[in-house]
Amino acid sequence: MIITLTGSWTPQCDDSIVVEAAGVGYQVFMPTRLQSELPHDGQVAGLAIYHHLRENAQTLYGFLSMDDRAFFIQLLGVTGLGPRIALALFSGLAVSTMKSAIQQGDAATLTQVSGVGKKMAERIIMELKDTVADGDYSAVPAAVSQDSDVLMALQALGYKTNEVRAMTQGVQWDASMSVEEKLSRILKQGMTQ
Repeated sequence: MIITLTGSWTPQCDDSIVVEAAGVGYQVFMPTRLQSELPHDGQVAGLAIYHHLRENAQTLYGFLSMDDRAFFIQLLGVTGLGPRIALALFSGLAVSTMKSAIQQGDAATLTQVSGVGKKMAERIIMELKDTVADGDYSAVPAAVSQDSDVLMALQALGYKTNEVRAMTQGVQWDASMSVEEKLSRILKQGMTQ
């Protein structure tokens, strides 16, 4: 499973780029709004990746932060909402606008995006209203939020954002530590709190 990808990038078409890493070119579908925030083409970019696996295809979706990736995954949890519609939402609306619309029950804002009808907008609001803020890692300590493997491991263990925030306050480590050592330190500290 690919979670991050760093390499030089070039535009491919409106909704995708090619990231060359270690001599391999990866097609990464990326919201057009986020593509405009990348460094100039040909320069190195680091992306958070959602690796979508299907029976007959593997597709990569790229984001500038783990927060955006986490919210994209939340959107995919909505019944009937696939990666293409989630990508269109990201291209058409800022994440803060989407979250605000969901929290306020504002279906009209969501339906401004091509492919999102009234029923889909209402379903998004209904299914995400109580959990939409859960993908916000802004209050997680910087050392943890920048270590995607640690965040993903904690999520895989079933911890929610507020629990990750509480568990990681004051945790310190150096870059030479393995993911297992970092997790061990976080979990040990969590037991003593």
